[in-house]
Amino acid sequence: MEHVTLARQSRLQARLSAVTSTPTAASSPSHSALALCNATSTPISRTTKDAGDGSSDDRQNKNLGEDKHTGSTPRTTPLPSTAGATTSPDMSLQPRREALTIKGDDGRLRRKGNPAPVAASTTQRAFLVLGLPLRIPHRQSRILRMAFFSLAAVWALWSLLLLLSGRQQALAIPTPGHNDAHHSHGHDSHGHDSHKFYTARPCKAATFASVLPSFAAIERVDTVAANGNYGEGAADLGFPSNATLLPPLCAVTVAVHNGSSNYRLALFLPTATNWNGRLMTIGSYSFAGGINWPNMGEAPHYGFATLATDGGHNSSQSDLDWAPTTPAKLADWGYRALHGTVALGKTLVETYYSDARIAYSYYSGCSTGGRQGLKEIQISPDSFDGALVGAPAWDTSRLMPWLTRIGAANLPDDGANHIDLPDFAVLAAAALKQCDHLDGHNDSIISRPEACVLDWAPITCGNAAVPPGEPCLTPAQVKTARYLYADAFTASDDFIHSGYSLGSEDQWNVYLAFGDASDFDTRYERFWLYNDTTWNWTLYSDQVFYDSLRLNLGNASADDYDISAYRDRGGKVLMYQGLADGVITPRMTTYYYNQTMKAMNLTLATALDKRDETSETSDRHPHHKDTNPPIQDFFRYIQVPGMQHCFASPEEVAAPWMFASPGQATLLSQDYGFGPGWGVPNQPASAAHDAVLALMAWVENAVAPTSIVASVWNPDGTVNRTRPLCVYPQEAVYGGKGSLNVAANWSCK
Repeated sequence: MEHVTLARQSRLQARLSAVTSTPTAASSPSHSALALCNATSTPISRTTKDAGDGSSDDRQNKNLGEDKHTGSTPRTTPLPSTAGATTSPDMSLQPRREALTIKGDDGRLRRKGNPAPVAASTTQRAFLVLGLPLRIPHRQSRILRMAFFSLAAVWALWSLLLLLSGRQQALAIPTPGHNDAHHSHGHDSHGHDSHKFYTARPCKAATFASVLPSFAAIERVDTVAANGNYGEGAADLGFPSNATLLPPLCAVTVAVHNGSSNYRLALFLPTATNWNGRLMTIGSYSFAGGINWPNMGEAPHYGFATLATDGGHNSSQSDLDWAPTTPAKLADWGYRALHGTVALGKTLVETYYSDARIAYSYYSGCSTGGRQGLKEIQISPDSFDGALVGAPAWDTSRLMPWLTRIGAANLPDDGANHIDLPDFAVLAAAALKQCDHLDGHNDSIISRPEACVLDWAPITCGNAAVPPGEPCLTPAQVKTARYLYADAFTASDDFIHSGYSLGSEDQWNVYLAFGDASDFDTRYERFWLYNDTTWNWTLYSDQVFYDSLRLNLGNASADDYDISAYRDRGGKVLMYQGLADGVITPRMTTYYYNQTMKAMNLTLATALDKRDETSETSDRHPHHKDTNPPIQDFFRYIQVPGMQHCFASPEEVAAPWMFASPGQATLLSQDYGFGPGWGVPNQPASAAHDAVLALMAWVENAVAPTSIVASVWNPDGTVNRTRPLCVYPQEAVYGGKGSLNVAANWSCK
């Protein structure tokens, strides 16, 4: 077993070598945020490039979350490759073959010292293939020959049976992480691998302990029965609800204490017969500390081994108070905990399944989870083969000052300028009335919010255009509302953040319904930026934004837009955004997409032709690279009209929003008591309806999604509406016949 353990540890070391975190200490204001600029948690420089030479010393100093160097941004260290060979992400893990350098009398190349081969009999050649000795006494030779031919006959019969049953690929071993167009895995409609059989070691702590590094320890290992639930309940402050309706699996929790980096990770490991050979890593939400057990419960139903981290702390989603006394936790929350979790998690998964290699690694996360996914593929391109990213809170250093800015603009709460819940409803009704028809149909869904220019007269009190008896806003309140919709700039005309979109008003209460701005908005400045509990909203100025941008606390912002390394190894991103989102503004997600396109010198295809659908693109055919290929070759963006933050739609809108993106099935199951807790209820389990399966088809079979059908249900569980969600910049267009509520009557154009 010792050599097996060493092999696993070698693979873990290779994974730990995937990223070097090298923050740069910079001068900062004298406030306590200087504590964040130490060697373990200093914000990543936005302009610094690799300083290391990729030497073995550099790689040996990389570990789970602990930063060893200073002076550069976390980057992927190239794995050693053999000149002229075709490399894959796991090339360094493959057996190395010595070069054949000696030419013998027979003209063949062989290693030095190897004699020319002697002609062997058929039996000897067969014995050689089987690894049996060639020099055998005559009597034993006859017995062995008979045994050999008997085994050969059995093998031939077995091969014939496999061929006839259509399972001749059952013995094929997948190449982990390799995404060549010719390398695909058959899987059923739920994502289970139909061509691979696995075995699993016991669901016990001893199974995993032998491969853990010295700074990690097993906390719990539990066997979960079918339809069971698992989690930590109220002890998990960020996610007090357990995962429910689980398939049978092994649950593992590990604690990592690595220098200044401290976090926990958890795994759900399906039974060997249910495992599909793949890993799914799950993201978090907001500033929550704790393991996202509820969302972890979705992926095992597809057959995924499932992984998540607590981000290095335990807190509710709106709690930022944990930062001042433990500044290193900012770096864990920002990127270190997830990166270390993926590296160690892969080793634990392969250990459990008897050292079987993970065929494909995926990521799924929305909001902060979306940011985490984008950040990880920027600093470690080989962590994932495909990423499902929703409404990403990708730039914390811009988002948080903007929240304080708009909160301050709506205060004091007794001021003439203040708007509250009833006023949000007035704005929502006006937006729906004036913007709904812009797609040619009054269907209660605003599909083109950016094309709508609101006429303020019908809702401004004192204006003759206000219908008698209708609610309205005072001119001072209208000024506040216009401020919230507008993109934010400093006095020097520097862009801060995009404003709210028309149709998002139903969620404005997340940030704006507080009596003052201290409950959420100003905690960032109080506990993160300035560590000053006396700081309040009246102190806000443009300097808050500039301080936040400079410090980039926790290195959290995922603003390294050039993800060429991820693209070049075959990685795919499927990103989506609800157009009625009042938490992460849609224009900010579109901004990220456009910045990525600009940084990588890509174009935006307006039509998705057959080449795009089959992904026969430059990353798969490096000898035929386009000068300016379309971004949709590896990164597709879907806008969801009428959907709020990550999931759901206002009752009066009832827009189709469910397509099995992160957390959606959990919401339906746990909050509404509807559905099995995974997939899309009452719809076929296919890439046409399910974003997880659509991403798998793209990554593994080169079938890129051109649209995904979203659904919404009536209270009795019957389907209310379906509609195609189109790849940006296309949008759904009604064909002119049939019900507006049926996806088949729409197309993407």
